[in-house]
Amino acid sequence: MFKKSVAFLLPATVYYSATLILFSLNVLFAILVPKIEVLIGFIGSISTTTLNAVFPGLFFIIVSKKNLRLKASKLDLALASCLSIYGLIIFVISTSMRIISLVQDENNE
Repeated sequence: MFKKSVAFLLPATVYYSATLILFSLNVLFAILVPKIEVLIGFIGSISTTTLNAVFPGLFFIIVSKKNLRLKASKLDLALASCLSIYGLIIFVISTSMRIISLVQDENNE
């Protein structure tokens, strides 16, 4: 009825060491980053564009090339490429805007 968790799929040493490393990184970020909104802004600008625009276009192209039953037209492949390129452009713009606002905030203080 229930799926096995990841803990049962990995050796115990790998699971516990990965958990310890991730926890340590979280604590390190909490200590080093004085303003959490900066970290959340960067995570948002990176993850939103990649998950919503870049990855879907790339995955469509990869799957349509490897799957012979899926016949994607050239228009579909072009649109998927445009979606990925658009996502990369938005990624660069949003990350740049986040860096600019960070620098301006530091100059105002």
